[in-house]
Amino acid sequence: MALLISKNATVLGDINLSQLYLRLTVNYGPTGENLYVNVEPYASKVAYDTNNLNNKFYVEGVSDTYGLPYDRTSDGADILTFAHNGIKTILSTDIMGENIYLDPSTGEETITPFIDIPKFAEDSSISIVDI
Repeated sequence: MALLISKNATVLGDINLSQLYLRLTVNYGPTGENLYVNVEPYASKVAYDTNNLNNKFYVEGVSDTYGLPYDRTSDGADILTFAHNGIKTILSTDIMGENIYLDPSTGEETITPFIDIPKFAEDSSISIVDI
C-alpha cells in the first residue's frame, strides 16, 4: 500500500517530477494510543521495487515521520489503511496560525487567522494505491 501524489515537484535540486510515490511503514507507540508513521518518497513504484534503499529521497513539505493519535476501538484494527488516510489528510490540509494583537482604537484583543504552512497537495491529487 502506498500514496501516489499527482503534483509537479522538484526534488534533489533540479529533478522535476509529475508524481511522487510514498511508501509508509507504521509502528505502534508504547501505549498503543499513537501510531508512528515513517514516510519514504520515491519517484515511482518502479524506483521502489528496483532499489528501495538507494532510490528514496527527501521532499520539501513531506516529513520523514508523523505521529497519529489512534484508538483501536473507534479507529479499527486496520492500522495501515488508517495511517494512509491520516497522512493523506495531513498532506492535503493547510496548517493555520493566528496573529493576536490589540486593536489600537478599542484596546480589544483581535485574532486574525493565516495559513502558516500551506498544504502539500490537493486531496483529489492523492490516491491510495497498491492495495
